[in-house]
Amino acid sequence: MFALLAEVGGGARFEDAYRARAGESLDELIARFTGGLALAPTARVGTTLDGSGNLSWTLGGFAPNSDVRITITGKSYDLAFTVRTDGIGMYRGTFGSTAALGTYTLTAQSAKVHATATIETASR
Repeated sequence: MFALLAEVGGGARFEDAYRARAGESLDELIARFTGGLALAPTARVGTTLDGSGNLSWTLGGFAPNSDVRITITGKSYDLAFTVRTDGIGMYRGTFGSTAALGTYTLTAQSAKVHATATIETASR
């Protein structure tokens, strides 16, 4: 590990140094590491507002690098957009600073799975 880090410190890309030492790509390591984990898709909402008045929300357990349709609905509110998960099937967003106080439902839907969460902005 120290030799690998020394190579990276000398300017090598981590992915290249890892492949040279381990004989597999970083993507193969991640797939092997996470392959046995049966992660159920989740949508979680934070409880602390950021400096702009937003709550953060995080998706997990979706397919890596996949499109996920997000809808956020509430009383007189309907927003829909598509996001792309990262290499391990996660995505992070924010919501709330421009929305009226209230309760909203966040739904995340991909081709195979979905998850929901409640966003409560009434406690600002």
